[in-house]
Amino acid sequence: MRRWRGAGIALLLLLLSILMSACWDRVEIDQRGFVAGVAIDKAGKKEESSQKRGNAPELIGTYQMLIPSGLRSGSGGKEAGTPGAAYFNLSVTERSLMALTARMSAKTSRTPYFEHLQAIIISNEAVKDGRTDFADILDFFLRNNEMRRDINVLIADGNAKRLLSVKSMNESYPVGYIDSAINNYTKTCYMRPESRIGYVHEQILKNVSFTIQKIDSYADGISLTGAALFDTHHRFVGFLGGIETCGLNFLTGDVEGGVVEAELNGDIIDYDIERATRKVKARRENGRYKFTIQIEAEGTIGKSIRLLDVTKLSSIRKMEQLFAKEIVNLSEKTIKTLQKKYKKDAIGLGMYLYQNKRMSWNEISENWEEGKQLFTEADIEVKAEVKIRRLGNINQSERK
Repeated sequence: MRRWRGAGIALLLLLLSILMSACWDRVEIDQRGFVAGVAIDKAGKKEESSQKRGNAPELIGTYQMLIPSGLRSGSGGKEAGTPGAAYFNLSVTERSLMALTARMSAKTSRTPYFEHLQAIIISNEAVKDGRTDFADILDFFLRNNEMRRDINVLIADGNAKRLLSVKSMNESYPVGYIDSAINNYTKTCYMRPESRIGYVHEQILKNVSFTIQKIDSYADGISLTGAALFDTHHRFVGFLGGIETCGLNFLTGDVEGGVVEAELNGDIIDYDIERATRKVKARRENGRYKFTIQIEAEGTIGKSIRLLDVTKLSSIRKMEQLFAKEIVNLSEKTIKTLQKKYKKDAIGLGMYLYQNKRMSWNEISENWEEGKQLFTEADIEVKAEVKIRRLGNINQSERK
């Protein structure tokens, strides 16, 4: 009898523990504050945080909160604070991301919820002086169990807060506009592929130089042309322009689309890239590394000229050579910028040596980008092979 009574009590306790713990942290959906985007800026002298201990620099965090009723009404283009708007922005100042979120929670009626976070935009001013560590900023987002590892991370040229107020005619809120534009890297080689926070975290752990997407604003919207460059200590170094970014995409094998222009008889012809690959080979001669990067591209004629007969094989071969030469020129400009101006191996040649020539890499690893800076002296040869697979839907646009 006692045995059955003990078993019954144990079963009752088990059922109670399940019932009592099932929804202990439940928050009703109409009480959640959905955060779509976060912008991080360096605080100026006028801003003051609630804590004044230590010398840690202060940060301004701007949070874009969604208004579900505005999203349902399809109020694209309405600014924050206007009737029917789909979002509002809230800014606070503190010394850490956790403190920023805590202080923001005290200023809004809804509990901040980050599971739908789409983009983190960080000002280059916030990380360029070395006092604020890029990895420290990302640490909060990486540790929080509400965050996903596919959140986009972008570096703003200047103030990041302004980007959460850009206007869009076909999206309900600015971060939605930015998140959609990020995917357009498949249509242009002048912007880097999307920089997911999981990818950025991997680069930080590897202690390699890397680039992530750059973002800027102008009168009519945003621009994602260019890239932000970070060194092996994940410190912001500078920006690459569109041309250098295009060359970098070819050198790293990240081209998934875009257009290459070449000049023929004073006119411009266009090559629409459908796919591109790269292969790296390395050898060591007299203590100096020599790399050969072979780039292969396939695509379609995007624009021709009247005097060129594209049905002739000789015309096709001539265009292929011109486009290949242009790809080499773009790549060499990038190599010169990385070797001479920034002295950072964003191409990933050091990682190639680490993966394929481990013994020799161990001998030079400390002097690759630092110390003797052997990367700046490496001989990098670029070769390109272009194939025109299709001519488009027409053979000529007008009679000769």
